[in-house]
Amino acid sequence: MPRRIEDASVLLLGGHERGGLQDPDVVDSFTVDIESPETVGEFERQEAQKRRDVVDRIAETGANVVVTQMGINSHYQQLLAEHGIMAIRSV
Repeated sequence: MPRRIEDASVLLLGGHERGGLQDPDVVDSFTVDIESPETVGEFERQEAQKRRDVVDRIAETGANVVVTQMGINSHYQQLLAEHGIMAIRSV
C-alpha cells in the first residue's frame, strides 16, 4: 500500500451504519446446511469475489485514497494495496 500520495483523488466512505469496508456481520439466528467441504469453499469463494468486485469498482472511480468512517478489514486492505490505493480507516 502506498505510504504517500500526491495530488490524491479521495473517496470518502461513511454515512451508513457500517461506514467502512468490512464483511457483513453474521446474525446469530440463522442456520447453514453444509453438505460437503466444497460447499464451504464455494461460500468463501463467493465472498472473496464480492470483495474483489467492490474494490474493482473503487479502482474504476480513479480514487487512489479511500477514507472510511469505520474500519477496513484485512481482506479489503490487501485488495486495495494490490490496486495501489491507500486506505485510511476510522476517521
